[in-house]
Amino acid sequence: QVEHPVTEVTSGVDIVAEQFRIAFGEELSWIAAGEPLDPASSGHAIEFRINAEDVENGFVPCPGTVTEFRVPTGPGIRVDAGVVSGSTIPGFYDSMLGKLIVWGPTRDVALRRARAALDEFVITGVRTVLPFHRDHVRAPEFTAVASDGSAGEFGVYTDWVDSHYVPGAATGGDIEDAYIERTEISVEIDGRLHRVGIPAGVLGSVVSGAGAGSAAPAASEASAASAVSGTPVTSPFDGTVVEWKVDDGAQVSKGDTVVAIEAMKMERAVTAPADGVLHITLNAGDHAARGAVLGAVE
Repeated sequence: QVEHPVTEVTSGVDIVAEQFRIAFGEELSWIAAGEPLDPASSGHAIEFRINAEDVENGFVPCPGTVTEFRVPTGPGIRVDAGVVSGSTIPGFYDSMLGKLIVWGPTRDVALRRARAALDEFVITGVRTVLPFHRDHVRAPEFTAVASDGSAGEFGVYTDWVDSHYVPGAATGGDIEDAYIERTEISVEIDGRLHRVGIPAGVLGSVVSGAGAGSAAPAASEASAASAVSGTPVTSPFDGTVVEWKVDDGAQVSKGDTVVAIEAMKMERAVTAPADGVLHITLNAGDHAARGAVLGAVE
């Protein structure tokens, strides 16, 4: 059973442990205890698959190094994770980092706990689907609660995400902003301490202790792009250059597919950003970090 944690938290049965009992020729534990064949279920559970994928860019995989992995805690919260802070997510396998399972005595309680747990979950270093999940647990179509607080109808169906989901609509923010890594500092306001998240790099030398010449990561990416003559063709995610669709020195038009990038078995076409002559920088088989310059159109 792929999503077995939902069954486990609503039934109290450890499915994996029971499989070992069966393998040893033993009875299921609750049968041995004299309970009915079908275990009683209790409450409501929601499972969230935490994948290293970029919601803003069509859920493309985002391999890389997890710099911080801080899980939520509290009643009804369970996290099954395969990574820790410092883990490297390669570009060759499944993008799942773990699962967040939230239980509550009712669906409403489970949703409230889920919203708090997803807000508390911190993963930096790679982009994940956390903003997507935060959107969903607030979307009226999923909560079945209208924007004015009145009872609504459950409106999520098989291809709802493809046809109706707008990143950031339910949370009232830009999904891209959710991916900005922040440094937390303590600020005293009217005698009370508050934790404030400030985009990494904004504090510069104050936080890092480096000299005034230190630059934020975004600045280094911008300088790399500016060093290229013409309009840069950049990689949308960390991956491998699969194939150039046109030759070096070819004339291209804006919107033409020029190269394919692949990560975690997902391939994406990259188009020309402008009209002109294409100059290739990275060759097929080369690794490309997210934002890396693949070539330029001049």
